Amino acid sequence: MIIEDGKQELTFVGKILRLILTICFLVTAFHKYNGDKIALMLMPCHFVTALYLYALWTSSKRIGHHVFNVAIHYQFFTWLALALPDLKGLDQVGEILNFWVHHWILFLVPVFLLATGFFKLDKSDHFYFRLAIFFGGLVHYDVMLMTSIVYGHNVSYMLYPPPKTPFKGTWFRFGHSAFLILMGWVGGYLVPMGMDAVAKRLRGLSTRVDTVKTKVT
Repeated sequence: MIIEDGKQELTFVGKILRLILTICFLVTAFHKYNGDKIALMLMPCHFVTALYLYALWTSSKRIGHHVFNVAIHYQFFTWLALALPDLKGLDQVGEILNFWVHHWILFLVPVFLLATGFFKLDKSDHFYFRLAIFFGGLVHYDVMLMTSIVYGHNVSYMLYPPPKTPFKGTWFRFGHSAFLILMGWVGGYLVPMGMDAVAKRLRGLSTRVDTVKTKVT
């Protein structure tokens, strides 16, 4: 897919979503810093948020396209966080509320961007999917693991399991790693494809509505 470079312009709704996502990210960073847990900003959803924000704030359409197409293959982390929320330790004022707002906006933003055509899912030879798998594995098993050991924080459950998991004790690391590899290869591929299909349906619905309005007027 050839993307011509140029300045990006979001719709009004897109700008509102970008602003809310930015505020949520900054509030999260404040809570982590205030709670002496800044290392937890490396958690997958925060990492993905940073990628989306970069794609949305950059003035280069080409760079935004590249970053978005990597970030969307990590979208399954957001789905997991919403399905199995870990609210342990979120005891500061507004922290739990920010968790829910942040993750629901993170859930909606890529669908909106695809539905409005601001970004397109590049499925040519699955380059971005493979790049996301490589980069995600590098960050997860090197950066996050070393950060967890050095600072003693359970970044992405590197040190001990989350509260809702069947993997406990001796088999925790094996089970957790196998699950993430499976989710990375299956969820990392299927979730963006599903989101793109939903976005196409929404675009089709919007087109039909516009056609009806035109006929009426």
